[in-house]
Amino acid sequence: MCEFNLRHGIIDQFNSVVGPWRIDNEIQRRRAEFHARETHRIHLETPVGKAARIATQSSCLREILGRCEPLIAEQQGFSVGLYRGGIREFDTDAANFNASSKQLSICGQMKGTHPLFGADNNGRRWLVCLKHEYDNIRSSLQFLMESQGSRFEGFPTMEDQFVFADALVDALAEHLKGIPNAEYKLWMDIFGKNQPFEFVTPWERRANVFCRVHSATRNCCCAAATAARSCFAIFFALREPLQLPFGD
Repeated sequence: MCEFNLRHGIIDQFNSVVGPWRIDNEIQRRRAEFHARETHRIHLETPVGKAARIATQSSCLREILGRCEPLIAEQQGFSVGLYRGGIREFDTDAANFNASSKQLSICGQMKGTHPLFGADNNGRRWLVCLKHEYDNIRSSLQFLMESQGSRFEGFPTMEDQFVFADALVDALAEHLKGIPNAEYKLWMDIFGKNQPFEFVTPWERRANVFCRVHSATRNCCCAAATAARSCFAIFFALREPLQLPFGD
Protein backbone atom coordinates (compact mmCIF):
# COMPACT_ATOMS: atom_id res chain seq x y z
CA MET A 1 0.00 0.00 0.00
CA CYS A 2 2.93 2.33 0.58
CA GLU A 3 3.84 2.25 -3.11
CA PHE A 4 0.59 3.72 -4.43
CA ASN A 5 0.80 1.48 -7.48
CA LEU A 6 -0.91 -1.89 -7.74
CA ARG A 7 -0.75 -2.01 -11.52
CA HIS A 8 3.04 -2.26 -11.75
CA GLY A 9 3.71 -3.39 -8.22
CA ILE A 10 4.66 -6.72 -6.74
CA ILE A 11 1.12 -8.13 -6.92
CA ASP A 12 1.07 -7.99 -10.71
CA GLN A 13 4.59 -9.41 -11.02
CA PHE A 14 4.47 -12.31 -8.58
CA ASN A 15 1.13 -14.11 -8.59
CA SER A 16 2.36 -16.43 -5.85
CA VAL A 17 1.92 -17.16 -2.21
CA VAL A 18 5.37 -18.30 -1.15
CA GLY A 19 4.87 -21.37 0.96
CA PRO A 20 6.69 -24.53 2.06
CA TRP A 21 5.08 -26.81 -0.48
CA ARG A 22 6.63 -28.70 -3.35
CA ILE A 23 5.29 -31.47 -5.56
CA ASP A 24 7.81 -33.92 -7.02
CA ASN A 25 5.34 -36.07 -8.93
CA GLU A 26 5.22 -34.65 -12.48
CA ILE A 27 1.51 -35.34 -13.09
CA GLN A 28 0.46 -33.97 -9.72
CA ARG A 29 2.74 -30.97 -10.18
CA ARG A 30 1.10 -30.10 -13.53
CA ARG A 31 -2.36 -30.42 -12.00
CA ALA A 32 -1.33 -28.28 -9.03
CA GLU A 33 0.14 -25.65 -11.32
CA PHE A 34 -3.12 -25.53 -13.28
CA HIS A 35 -5.26 -25.13 -10.16
CA ALA A 36 -2.75 -22.70 -8.64
CA ARG A 37 -3.97 -20.05 -11.04
CA GLU A 38 -7.21 -19.97 -9.09
CA THR A 39 -5.58 -19.31 -5.72
CA HIS A 40 -2.18 -17.72 -6.44
CA ARG A 41 -0.44 -20.68 -4.81
CA ILE A 42 2.07 -21.01 -7.65
CA HIS A 43 5.24 -22.57 -6.28
CA LEU A 44 8.57 -20.84 -6.85
CA GLU A 45 10.56 -24.02 -7.45
CA THR A 46 11.35 -23.24 -11.08
CA PRO A 47 10.51 -26.19 -13.38
CA VAL A 48 12.88 -27.02 -16.22
CA GLY A 49 12.27 -24.82 -19.25
CA LYS A 50 10.01 -22.34 -17.47
CA ALA A 51 12.53 -20.05 -15.82
CA ALA A 52 11.23 -16.97 -17.63
CA ARG A 53 7.65 -17.41 -16.44
CA ILE A 54 8.03 -18.26 -12.76
CA ALA A 55 10.00 -15.91 -10.52
CA THR A 56 12.80 -17.06 -8.25
CA GLN A 57 12.56 -16.88 -4.48
CA SER A 58 15.59 -14.57 -4.39
CA SER A 59 14.04 -12.01 -6.74
CA CYS A 60 10.72 -12.20 -4.88
CA LEU A 61 12.51 -11.52 -1.59
CA ARG A 62 14.23 -8.45 -3.05
CA GLU A 63 10.94 -7.13 -4.47
CA ILE A 64 9.21 -7.43 -1.09
CA LEU A 65 12.01 -5.88 0.95
CA GLY A 66 12.61 -3.15 -1.64
CA ARG A 67 9.01 -2.01 -1.37
CA CYS A 68 8.55 -2.42 2.38
CA GLU A 69 11.88 -0.89 3.39
CA PRO A 70 13.35 1.00 0.39
CA LEU A 71 16.08 2.72 2.39
CA ILE A 72 17.22 -0.52 4.06
CA ALA A 73 17.18 -2.24 0.65
CA GLU A 74 19.19 0.59 -0.90
CA GLN A 75 21.83 0.23 1.81
CA GLN A 76 22.16 -3.40 0.72
CA GLY A 77 22.66 -2.50 -2.92
CA PHE A 78 19.29 -2.67 -4.70
CA SER A 79 16.15 -0.64 -5.40
CA VAL A 80 12.89 -1.84 -6.94
CA GLY A 81 9.57 -0.57 -8.25
CA LEU A 82 8.94 3.15 -8.00
CA TYR A 83 12.08 3.47 -5.86
CA ARG A 84 14.27 2.34 -8.77
CA GLY A 85 16.22 5.00 -10.65
CA GLY A 86 16.80 7.41 -7.82
CA ILE A 87 13.34 8.04 -6.38
CA ARG A 88 13.77 7.83 -2.66
CA GLU A 89 10.94 8.29 -0.21
CA PHE A 90 7.71 9.88 -1.37
CA ASP A 91 7.65 11.92 1.83
CA THR A 92 10.97 13.66 1.16
CA ASP A 93 11.52 17.02 -0.54
CA ALA A 94 15.07 16.14 -1.65
CA ALA A 95 15.51 16.79 -5.37
CA ASN A 96 17.12 14.09 -7.50
CA PHE A 97 18.67 15.29 -10.74
CA ASN A 98 19.45 11.77 -11.96
CA ALA A 99 15.80 10.74 -12.16
CA SER A 100 14.11 10.28 -15.54
CA SER A 101 11.57 12.78 -16.87
CA LYS A 102 8.74 10.40 -16.00
CA GLN A 103 10.01 10.03 -12.44
CA LEU A 104 10.42 13.79 -12.08
CA SER A 105 6.85 14.19 -13.30
CA ILE A 106 5.61 11.80 -10.61
CA CYS A 107 7.52 13.71 -7.95
CA GLY A 108 6.25 17.02 -9.30
CA GLN A 109 2.66 15.89 -9.03
CA MET A 110 3.15 15.22 -5.33
CA LYS A 111 4.71 18.58 -4.43
CA GLY A 112 2.97 20.12 -1.46
CA THR A 113 1.53 16.81 -0.31
CA HIS A 114 2.62 15.07 2.87
CA PRO A 115 1.81 11.35 2.71
CA LEU A 116 1.51 9.47 5.99
CA PHE A 117 3.40 6.20 6.34
CA GLY A 118 2.58 3.68 9.03
CA ALA A 119 5.82 3.15 10.96
CA ASP A 120 7.18 2.63 14.45
CA ASN A 121 9.27 5.06 16.50
CA ASN A 122 12.41 4.02 14.58
CA GLY A 123 10.85 4.71 11.21
CA ARG A 124 10.43 1.04 10.35
CA ARG A 125 7.36 0.60 8.17
CA TRP A 126 4.52 -1.73 9.01
CA LEU A 127 3.02 -4.10 6.48
CA VAL A 128 -0.71 -3.49 6.33
CA CYS A 129 -2.66 -6.73 5.97
CA LEU A 130 -6.13 -8.12 6.48
CA LYS A 131 -6.65 -9.84 9.81
CA HIS A 132 -7.68 -13.20 8.33
CA GLU A 133 -4.63 -13.22 6.01
CA TYR A 134 -2.04 -12.34 8.66
CA ASP A 135 -0.99 -15.87 9.67
CA ASN A 136 -0.56 -17.01 6.06
CA ILE A 137 1.32 -13.88 5.04
CA ARG A 138 3.70 -13.98 7.98
CA SER A 139 4.41 -17.71 7.71
CA SER A 140 5.01 -17.38 3.97
CA LEU A 141 7.49 -14.54 4.48
CA GLN A 142 9.21 -16.48 7.25
CA PHE A 143 9.59 -19.50 4.97
CA LEU A 144 10.88 -17.31 2.15
CA MET A 145 13.54 -15.72 4.38
CA GLU A 146 14.66 -19.06 5.83
CA SER A 147 14.84 -20.68 2.40
CA GLN A 148 17.20 -17.91 1.29
CA GLY A 149 19.38 -18.14 4.39
CA SER A 150 18.48 -14.69 5.76
CA ARG A 151 20.40 -12.98 2.97
CA PHE A 152 19.03 -9.49 3.61
CA GLU A 153 18.52 -7.49 6.78
CA GLY A 154 15.18 -5.88 7.57
CA PHE A 155 12.99 -8.47 5.86
CA PRO A 156 9.50 -8.39 7.46
CA THR A 157 8.88 -11.50 9.54
CA MET A 158 8.49 -10.19 13.10
CA GLU A 159 5.11 -9.66 14.72
CA ASP A 160 5.70 -5.95 15.35
CA GLN A 161 6.31 -5.34 11.62
CA PHE A 162 2.65 -5.89 10.74
CA VAL A 163 -0.53 -3.94 11.37
CA PHE A 164 -4.10 -5.00 10.64
CA ALA A 165 -5.94 -2.86 8.11
CA ASP A 166 -8.85 -2.25 10.48
CA ALA A 167 -6.44 -1.16 13.23
CA LEU A 168 -4.88 1.31 10.79
CA VAL A 169 -8.31 2.77 10.01
CA ASP A 170 -9.15 3.12 13.70
CA ALA A 171 -5.79 4.76 14.44
CA LEU A 172 -6.13 7.26 11.58
CA ALA A 173 -9.70 8.06 12.62
CA GLU A 174 -8.53 8.73 16.18
CA HIS A 175 -5.67 10.87 14.86
CA LEU A 176 -8.16 12.86 12.76
CA LYS A 177 -10.65 13.04 15.66
CA GLY A 178 -13.32 11.44 13.51
CA ILE A 179 -15.46 8.31 13.36
CA PRO A 180 -14.93 5.76 10.56
CA ASN A 181 -17.82 4.21 8.65
CA ALA A 182 -19.09 1.37 10.83
CA GLU A 183 -19.43 -1.15 7.98
CA TYR A 184 -15.82 -1.30 6.80
CA LYS A 185 -14.82 -4.18 9.10
CA LEU A 186 -17.62 -6.32 7.67
CA TRP A 187 -16.30 -5.64 4.18
CA MET A 188 -12.74 -6.51 5.07
CA ASP A 189 -13.81 -9.82 6.58
CA ILE A 190 -14.99 -11.09 3.17
CA PHE A 191 -12.14 -9.75 0.99
CA GLY A 192 -10.12 -12.51 -0.64
CA LYS A 193 -12.88 -15.07 -0.12
CA ASN A 194 -15.40 -16.57 -2.51
CA GLN A 195 -18.43 -14.31 -2.89
CA PRO A 196 -21.70 -14.56 -4.84
CA PHE A 197 -21.63 -12.55 -8.06
CA GLU A 198 -24.32 -10.16 -6.82
CA PHE A 199 -21.92 -8.96 -4.10
CA VAL A 200 -19.41 -7.81 -6.72
CA THR A 201 -19.81 -4.11 -7.48
CA PRO A 202 -19.68 -2.87 -11.10
CA TRP A 203 -16.25 -1.24 -10.79
CA GLU A 204 -14.81 -4.51 -9.48
CA ARG A 205 -15.95 -6.30 -12.64
CA ARG A 206 -13.53 -4.26 -14.72
CA ALA A 207 -10.46 -6.18 -15.84
CA ASN A 208 -7.95 -3.60 -14.62
CA VAL A 209 -8.84 -4.32 -10.99
CA PHE A 210 -7.51 -7.86 -11.37
CA CYS A 211 -4.04 -9.18 -12.12
CA ARG A 212 -3.13 -10.58 -15.53
CA VAL A 213 -3.90 -14.15 -14.47
CA HIS A 214 -7.41 -13.36 -13.20
CA SER A 215 -8.42 -10.54 -15.57
CA ALA A 216 -10.46 -12.98 -17.67
CA THR A 217 -12.18 -14.95 -14.90
CA ARG A 218 -12.62 -12.03 -12.43
CA ASN A 219 -11.79 -14.46 -9.62
CA CYS A 220 -12.61 -12.78 -6.29
CA CYS A 221 -9.64 -14.58 -4.67
CA CYS A 222 -7.28 -12.52 -6.85
CA ALA A 223 -4.63 -10.85 -4.69
CA ALA A 224 -4.67 -7.65 -6.78
CA ALA A 225 -8.45 -7.33 -6.45
CA THR A 226 -8.22 -7.97 -2.70
CA ALA A 227 -5.60 -5.22 -2.33
CA ALA A 228 -7.66 -2.78 -4.41
CA ARG A 229 -10.81 -3.53 -2.41
CA SER A 230 -8.91 -3.08 0.85
CA CYS A 231 -7.55 0.30 -0.22
CA PHE A 232 -10.99 1.51 -1.28
CA ALA A 233 -12.50 0.23 1.97
CA ILE A 234 -9.93 2.23 3.95
CA PHE A 235 -10.61 5.39 1.94
CA PHE A 236 -14.39 4.92 2.19
CA ALA A 237 -14.25 4.27 5.94
CA LEU A 238 -12.33 7.52 6.40
CA ARG A 239 -14.13 9.62 3.80
CA GLU A 240 -15.76 11.93 6.36
CA PRO A 241 -12.68 12.50 8.61
CA LEU A 242 -10.55 13.03 5.48
CA GLN A 243 -13.30 14.98 3.70
CA LEU A 244 -12.93 12.88 0.55
CA PRO A 245 -15.24 14.01 -2.29
CA PHE A 246 -16.73 10.60 -3.14
CA GLY A 247 -19.74 10.52 -5.43
CA ASP A 248 -22.64 8.10 -5.20
